[in-house]
Amino acid sequence: MRKFSIVLILGFLLVSLNSCSSKKLTVDKATHATTSQKMKNTKKYNGIANKEAGVALSHEELAAAVYLENYMNQHTGESITVAAKNILKQSKFMITKKDNGVFIVNQEPTLTKGLVASEVVVKNNDIHTTDFNGNQKLREKNYKFERLAKKYGPYAEQLKKIVQLSRQNKQSRNNLTNEEIALAAYVNNYMRDYKISAATEFEDISKSPYFEFKGAENSFSISQGTGDSTEKISIVDGHVVCVIHVSAYDTHKEKFSVTSINTEFKQYKNQLEQLIYRGRQEERSTSSSQVDTKNLTTDQAIKWVKNYLSQQGATTQEIDEAGFKTQMDEDGCLEILVYTWVSAHTFKKLAYIYRINSDGILQEGNINNSDEWNTVSSNYIE
Repeated sequence: MRKFSIVLILGFLLVSLNSCSSKKLTVDKATHATTSQKMKNTKKYNGIANKEAGVALSHEELAAAVYLENYMNQHTGESITVAAKNILKQSKFMITKKDNGVFIVNQEPTLTKGLVASEVVVKNNDIHTTDFNGNQKLREKNYKFERLAKKYGPYAEQLKKIVQLSRQNKQSRNNLTNEEIALAAYVNNYMRDYKISAATEFEDISKSPYFEFKGAENSFSISQGTGDSTEKISIVDGHVVCVIHVSAYDTHKEKFSVTSINTEFKQYKNQLEQLIYRGRQEERSTSSSQVDTKNLTTDQAIKWVKNYLSQQGATTQEIDEAGFKTQMDEDGCLEILVYTWVSAHTFKKLAYIYRINSDGILQEGNINNSDEWNTVSSNYIE
């Protein structure tokens, strides 16, 4: 009987141990499955997770969030949702990534009073921002990743849209204008007909004393002084239509997509800009004679300075990113102050000063000597 009892007890203990072991195994599997599931549900990419909201914000999205903070600080009373909607209406809004985790977030490339801008530095677990209204520095502020991510996690979709807007605006800015598309198509026709490279044709046009570029919006005329070098080019429904002169009287049409011309020639944007400016010289000389330089508006004065800078080799991007301010000096002459970014891109400083003197002539001054002025343009540059 004792042997039987001992056997029964041993059997019971073995069953109990097996049962416990089985239960423990089940718990481990469940725990493992839960952990795996959590890992699958966690988004992983270059940013920081907001665990409560179950999202992650990239560094670019965090920069957009800081810009939102700056925007709401300057537009008191607006909620995040309303501020995000208003930012999505900013047609020139752009986030530019620099080195060492620096993001420049601007409402427009050229900042004037009333426009919002932030310089955001993302480093380790800290975010530092310098906020501006136009060129005026407003404040500096520090954020922690976790705190900012927690606040803006519920607005992740709005931040993604803001970042996407920046990318679209960058793409649009890099694309060729209608003028540049027209000239690119003209160059393309010569490349095909004469089996030459783009560089060769650009050089030939730049040497032509008779090169003319006329027209506006969607219709242009381009010529190098002869009938058979003249083309009428129009841009319609996403296509470039070229009416090419085979001789002075005979013509034929060529048609290209705007996309294909833009893709092939946007690398030559600077050359196209310079040639168009040169080709419109006759138009400018005609229109400049009709402008009273002794009675200019501030917009006309700034335009004169911008076009002068363009003549001196400044690129469109450099001019767009500069700040222009006007003021009257003690003698009643209109001064135009030009501000450009410092190398660190943290603020803009006075780089050039111009004035329209009493004779209606554009002069450049010495920013270190208010009495030193040199004439740079006697005729208005349209």
